[in-house]
Amino acid sequence: MRLHQSKGLQSGAGRAFRAAVRPRCVGAVLLLNTQTLHAEPMIKDVPLRVDDYSSKYDDYFRLYSQRYFGPFVDWRWFKAMAVAESLLNPQAQSVAGARGVMQLLPRTFDELRVDNPGWGNIHAPRWNIAAGIYYSYTLYQQWSGALHGNDRFLLTLASYNAGVGRVRYAFALSKHVRSYKDIRHSLPVETRAYVDRIQSLMQPKPAEETPVVAELDPNETLTAGSQ
Repeated sequence: MRLHQSKGLQSGAGRAFRAAVRPRCVGAVLLLNTQTLHAEPMIKDVPLRVDDYSSKYDDYFRLYSQRYFGPFVDWRWFKAMAVAESLLNPQAQSVAGARGVMQLLPRTFDELRVDNPGWGNIHAPRWNIAAGIYYSYTLYQQWSGALHGNDRFLLTLASYNAGVGRVRYAFALSKHVRSYKDIRHSLPVETRAYVDRIQSLMQPKPAEETPVVAELDPNETLTAGSQ
């Protein structure tokens, strides 16, 4: 269950991000380094790395990661978010009403769709994933100038879970913030666990292990020239 009742955009923020935020290449600052992650896995009875999960929606994660964050971001971060949110289940629904692979509230989806009128239904994995990644991009933009690279992205993950306001509060409580670690202790327990879970999913896989993947559904195949 989400700590905040809505991933929706506050009224002022909704207007502000639509006026100021437009997708553009973020560049190499988000070439995130998975070699430095040491978070403990939260769940021990399911696969522990993002590559162990179904590849069914990988084309969507690749496409919309590149569209909204540029070509230098590892798209698997967004797949790891989806694993943490729903275990890639398009039928998932929280008690607060968040839906789909990326667990978005319908009103959040509708607000995001103002800038993306070509999106279809929130329950379609393609559009749910597109919206989750685009929403992550708007959150990332709100942390401009606060931290950089990996740390700025970790603030984005925390904001996706707890809301920007709650993370800004934790940021304000911490003195001399130089990295995400400096504010981690001020975040809610659920949010710390959420970010840790995503980090653990992105840990490098030993070379001798073979990823467990599923066949791509032909009906879900995506081409780079489409929406």
